[in-house]
Amino acid sequence: MNPGDILVRVLPGDHGSIAAALVWGQKQYLTPELYTLCKQAGVLHLAVLSGQNITLVSECLRALCSSVSSKITSVLTILIGLLYLLLLPHDPPIIRAVIMGSLTSLSILLGRRAIALYLLLVSGVIMITINSSWISDLSFLLSISATGGIILLYPWFKVKHKGHVRYYVHSTLATTISAQVGIVPITFLVFREYAPLSILSNILLIWLIEPIMMLGILSTLLEYLLPGGGTLIIPPLHGLTTLFLWLLSQSAHLSKNVILQW
Repeated sequence: MNPGDILVRVLPGDHGSIAAALVWGQKQYLTPELYTLCKQAGVLHLAVLSGQNITLVSECLRALCSSVSSKITSVLTILIGLLYLLLLPHDPPIIRAVIMGSLTSLSILLGRRAIALYLLLVSGVIMITINSSWISDLSFLLSISATGGIILLYPWFKVKHKGHVRYYVHSTLATTISAQVGIVPITFLVFREYAPLSILSNILLIWLIEPIMMLGILSTLLEYLLPGGGTLIIPPLHGLTTLFLWLLSQSAHLSKNVILQW
């Protein structure tokens, strides 16, 4: 069963659709109304970039395995990426994230320095070589451009570890702005419009992404292992998606009157 199917089945209406998109990058579940809201608010990349899942899980894994050698953690990261490929074998952002994560882990295993921009370029070339049609796939383009923006611009924000809350806020703002700048060319070329308030929309919504992802992944895994077990996670997940949908609606309402077009 597709993992997105589980969230759509256990969560009602738009809650399941947005959860499947955010957690697993399964944008096919989005209704035309939800798709329009995401586009108006300038957060469509959040609903199609499931590659963030692998990054999130990898970061959690590295935090949990801080006492374990980096080589063992790297092997586990590669295995998690392969698991995602088994669940979502044809999703471009997942494939991009798996390739980049695997190349980074291999660099660690081989004792070599990993250059993020080079790995992104290599990942893109590998994907286009595998399937040339991906070069025009929206999720692939957004994934590459957003990741490129973060790689190039994030260091300029000079995020420092000065307290958990301050670091989290600074890091979130830096990541959001960097990704937004990265996707501006794609947004203009594909949609011929850009929502200047999209940075504000992303700041309002981005802090909900991680808890929704973690609960969504947990609910999906429980449902796989123990049918019906996934419903145990539904109350908090439903609460988070309710807040996300409300903020999305408000953000879209504010942004739709301030759209730049060409």
